[in-house]
Amino acid sequence: MSGPKEHHKWALDPRAALRVGEGFDLSTFDYAATPGWEGDKKSAKAFRKNRDDELDTLQSKLYAQGLHGGNKAILIVVEGAEASGAGRLVRHLMATVDPMGVHLCTEAKPAPTGNIAEHIEDTRDTLPGPGMITFLHHSYYRELRALVKTGAPLSQIQEYGAMINQFEQELVDGGYEIIKLCLLLSQNEQGRRLMKRLTRPDLRWRWSELDLQMREHCHDTDNLYQTALGYTSTNIAPWLAVPSDEKWYPRLVLTEVLARTLEDMNLEWPEPDFDLDAAKQRLALTMPPFTSE
Repeated sequence: MSGPKEHHKWALDPRAALRVGEGFDLSTFDYAATPGWEGDKKSAKAFRKNRDDELDTLQSKLYAQGLHGGNKAILIVVEGAEASGAGRLVRHLMATVDPMGVHLCTEAKPAPTGNIAEHIEDTRDTLPGPGMITFLHHSYYRELRALVKTGAPLSQIQEYGAMINQFEQELVDGGYEIIKLCLLLSQNEQGRRLMKRLTRPDLRWRWSELDLQMREHCHDTDNLYQTALGYTSTNIAPWLAVPSDEKWYPRLVLTEVLARTLEDMNLEWPEPDFDLDAAKQRLALTMPPFTSE
């Protein structure tokens, strides 16, 4: 019987199916597509449930290795339009793996400072040690988008992009694997989700006037992502452009990409750095003798 290990529902590795490369064009992007996935929502839920169990074990190995001298870690960077589903990804991740092994950086949307070097250093300072998965939302990429939005010179945009690429290269050299997801939402679907926020009392607190302003300049928003993704999708840290009109698809993608990334690390449980037999004997001395009935 085939199982999740064989990825029998993925016709193509999502890391390849969604990768932003030469020729990426948002003007022809299908926001409702589910690239690489052969099934529907129901089959995705069943597949993800089994895959989540594997992911939990893989993440536990990463965490254990980090406590015992390993240098591996994972950085997940998530960008996307408002209501595209980053919050759901956080909740899904925290419900799937051991929260002790996850570091969340999901602060409320801050304004760009205009100093990307400072933002990068702040990010570097907040990253935890080996063995951890860091989830980064509203990241240093906001600085790059702000430059594009304000019509900065191309040379400055390229300079900021190069600084980001250098930072991510340094992380990879230090043992990090970087997963970058850009959640892309159609204007119609985003409008529907934002209207839902205004309609439901339990969601109105999420409303921001900035979201409406961004929708009124949707063409500019597309240009922001087109430029930012193009300059910072590299071989060592490629962007994955994730169609997000189907709410279940980004969660499926995160599960699969994270699981495959961990599998590629070839992680094993750390060997004990102590005398195992001696430890068993000492422990036995603290326990009452066993009696047979």
